[in-house]
Amino acid sequence: MKNKDRENIIFAFKYNKSKYFVVTTLFLLSTSVYFSAHVEYLTLAFMLFGGMFISTGKKLSKDFIIIFLALTVLNLANVIIFKFFPFRTVAGNYIRFLMPFFVIMLVGQYFPHYFVHVVKFFTIISFIFYIPANLIPGFNDLLQNIPKLLGTDPLENNHFIIYQVEYGKPWNTNIPIFRNSGPTGEPGEFAGYLMLAIIFEMIIKRKLWTKNNIIFTIALLTTFSTTGYIAFFILLSAYYLLFSSIKSKIILFPLSVILAFNIYFKYEFMYEKVDLQAQTVISAKSINDIPREGRLPNLIRNFRDSFDKPIFGKGRNFKTRYSNYEMMEAKEFSNNVASFPVQFGWPFFLFYSFLIVKGFKIFLYRNKLNTKYAYVLLFTIYTLAIGQGFLLTSVFILLLYFRSLYIGKREYK
Repeated sequence: MKNKDRENIIFAFKYNKSKYFVVTTLFLLSTSVYFSAHVEYLTLAFMLFGGMFISTGKKLSKDFIIIFLALTVLNLANVIIFKFFPFRTVAGNYIRFLMPFFVIMLVGQYFPHYFVHVVKFFTIISFIFYIPANLIPGFNDLLQNIPKLLGTDPLENNHFIIYQVEYGKPWNTNIPIFRNSGPTGEPGEFAGYLMLAIIFEMIIKRKLWTKNNIIFTIALLTTFSTTGYIAFFILLSAYYLLFSSIKSKIILFPLSVILAFNIYFKYEFMYEKVDLQAQTVISAKSINDIPREGRLPNLIRNFRDSFDKPIFGKGRNFKTRYSNYEMMEAKEFSNNVASFPVQFGWPFFLFYSFLIVKGFKIFLYRNKLNTKYAYVLLFTIYTLAIGQGFLLTSVFILLLYFRSLYIGKREYK
């Protein structure tokens, strides 16, 4: 039997409905404006998947127990330090970090395969709406009737679970093209999940340019996401340096660098956007004068905040996280990569990073690829997280439990 036929049987929807349900639910809880806005759905998923896991008779992994204990210590420390107990936030921490463990243990070592299939499904759906939106005047206005009818986005009528109606154009340009948000809340968010699918597909197939990755790359280009483009260049460059032939290193790597620089300096949504934010940072008299608006300034301010309570963090609740949160505007809040150590402290952030690297190492090893690429993948994810709160989404938290699938097996370096 050919590998293609075998794969079609193994991952056929009719034979794996429960696994596709679990992975799709996890994906929607991370990406969907509707589901992520209703914490009860995350709670229900936690209870459902937890019950399904218990029914399998499998044991809890060491990493699960360590994360549970670490969260308990951090929550108790925050209560003692701030004399404030935000029940909703504390409960949310446990649900948010523990539920993905049940998912990966239910789906097993083929989770990346299922994830690629799910993202491909939603990517194709995005093209079905995105292409007409750019070709047919008024098409987006017509699409808004769907969320109005379903009640899935009472504020803006832009989101209907499988697609986000996007009116945004590439930043500060005259490019007459809408940005593609897919099923997520904004284009930069869609770019992050596309990048994770590209990573999984590349490792599974042991090559970058597969049919699926061509589809994902085209979709990534339609997001016009600055961090998405930069993260893809990091992934691409490291791939050619570590995995390609001598010929590819000599020819393709320099070409990719030239192409990246050309895109960066030619289009305003890349160079001018970054330059404007950099000038904002440089012109500030002190770090406290740097505004929290904008991805780069916010990143620096959050990095500074992370040293206020470096061991236990300041928690996720706004009352402890921001000293003047009642005076702040919505656009000043953020949840980027530097916000994570602010909320949970540096030890937990480093442990988070350690688990992601270990998980990717074993995944790479089992697919006969250089395990050092795991550090590139971590850097790629953190690049994506400069602009988005990926580190606290169910899909990315699941990466912490990759090595839990191989308890007791020391088969990577």
